[in-house]
Amino acid sequence: MTATEFATTPDKLGISRRELCRKLGISKRSGDAYALGRSPVPRVVELAILAISAGLAIEEPQTEKGAA
Repeated sequence: MTATEFATTPDKLGISRRELCRKLGISKRSGDAYALGRSPVPRVVELAILAISAGLAIEEPQTEKGAA
C-alpha cells in the first residue's frame, strides 16, 4: 500500500485518520508517518484496512485498567 492509498483511506471509509488509526490499533503519529511516506505501511496494517473496507467486524483494542 502506498502512502497516497493510506492517506485517502479515511475519506473512502467516511472517517477521520484519527478514527482509522484507533480502529487499526496504531498511534495517530504512526498513521501520519504512513500517510506522508515517512514510513512504509506494514502489510498487517494494509490487511486490516482491507478487512475494515470489506465490512468485517474488527474488535476494538482493549486497554488494561491500571496498566502503566
